[in-house]
Amino acid sequence: MTVESHSQRVVIRYDLNGNELNRAQITAKGHTIFVVPRRLCTNKSGSKVAVTNKTADISTHLVLLNEQLELTLRYTGHGKVLYGDVAFSKADEQFCVNDVKFTSTGDILIAEEWSKTVQLLSPFCLPLWVLLHGNVSPTSVSIQNNGHIWVGNNDGYVMDVY
Repeated sequence: MTVESHSQRVVIRYDLNGNELNRAQITAKGHTIFVVPRRLCTNKSGSKVAVTNKTADISTHLVLLNEQLELTLRYTGHGKVLYGDVAFSKADEQFCVNDVKFTSTGDILIAEEWSKTVQLLSPFCLPLWVLLHGNVSPTSVSIQNNGHIWVGNNDGYVMDVY
């Protein structure tokens, strides 16, 4: 992973005509939001955006943005939440969010590599429940309209979990 000072590290929201609506790149206090933004999803109403932010070859944390793509919090793993526009230095090296999805109730599902778990977090990233603890790392999660949760693993298999 090579990120240089001139690298564009941004999330942009466009309308259906391709016009830029909002941009998440630098906070109001001048802090860079992302190292490498990877996976992205929105909640049902579009008022929250979750982005996985790769911070090193082996670590990724979760960034939550509001509807205007302003930073609201960072979930750096193991119950650690940084609220608001605070400088971010380094995430826990033993935390890597491979994928993220919002549930219909606004909770957040994450597939976490190091613990080999799928975790349910509150809308404010407070840990609620470990839905799955496996022998292999989950790489992707999907939620069907009927509530079934599918998990893809790094061994190539996909499971219907709930």
